[in-house]
Amino acid sequence: MQTKELLKLIEETGHVGELNRLLSVYKHRRAKRLGKFELIELANQSAGATYRYPNPEPALKVALLVGLLNKDKKIVFLTQTGELFLKLSDYKIDLTFGQSSLLLGLFLDDDYMNSSISQLFSYFGKGAGEKLEAKSNPSTWEETIQVAARILQQLGVLEECDGKLCLDVAFESVLPPQILRMVALDEKTLWQRLDAQRLRAKKAEELVLIEEQKRLIKIGRPDLAKLVFRIGAEDVSAGFDISSFEHDGSQRLIEVKSSLGRALRFEWSIREREMAFYHKNRFWIYFVPLADALEKRTLPILMIQHPVKLINFGRLSELPSSFVVSTSGRALPFCDTSTKIDQRDLLQKWP
Repeated sequence: MQTKELLKLIEETGHVGELNRLLSVYKHRRAKRLGKFELIELANQSAGATYRYPNPEPALKVALLVGLLNKDKKIVFLTQTGELFLKLSDYKIDLTFGQSSLLLGLFLDDDYMNSSISQLFSYFGKGAGEKLEAKSNPSTWEETIQVAARILQQLGVLEECDGKLCLDVAFESVLPPQILRMVALDEKTLWQRLDAQRLRAKKAEELVLIEEQKRLIKIGRPDLAKLVFRIGAEDVSAGFDISSFEHDGSQRLIEVKSSLGRALRFEWSIREREMAFYHKNRFWIYFVPLADALEKRTLPILMIQHPVKLINFGRLSELPSSFVVSTSGRALPFCDTSTKIDQRDLLQKWP
């Protein structure tokens, strides 16, 4: 069920940069756990560090909601995601590019935020200077879309250029493909933009390959670790990305999926699903969360064995993202294009 809770709370903070102010308290105190009231008071004491006045209470609610912080009664502590967020900081109140990318991923994990941001980019297209820009006046957009646009401006994802709202070029490689496809682009431009997405997917595969080699060495099979390889580099139609091994030397097929955010959500092809169904326990999904921060990641890779079985048991849900339409065995009614036919008549004559 989609709700506006996260969107409203972010708007209530006044600026998403308040999340950095709030979490920076942990870095300055060199602590991972603080009392709620102590945290709020210390954040308030940072007034004057930037032009914004501290607003820690709604920022705390956002941080808890997106998983940067967790709470045990009156104690608030950093999560692994929160620790990663601080690793990406530069000791300033303003967000770094890495922090903005991480927050964007966490925001997109929220269904309502994801829908709002997707709708926002449906108003964008390629501008004269090759930048992706808004093709209509933001003041004409729905209020929810305007709020989403303000949040993305605060993250640095959107910027003003020549009086128009534009997508910062640095974030083109960060936006998920399904959102980038919402932009009104010609085919050539879209594929150029998606190239950066493929490079990020390749980095995730390379990370998994290294981790898989470590796993085999740890279980006493360094001989097999040397044989692990990226099959996708040689055969993109294989239906999986990495060929590895079990302890007994039998094959382990690994399909690597990654996400800008933390929530387990991915798309897979018919070929990948067929391979998962056929190979059963030998087929694994390795899910890499927060993939835009691979160099400083702290979250573990999620390893999912036999995903089709988990779908059948209701542990994972699978929804169609596209449909293949074909004839059902009966001939379609003949339509002479030279004759004007009312569509209602056509429907009445079929079957």
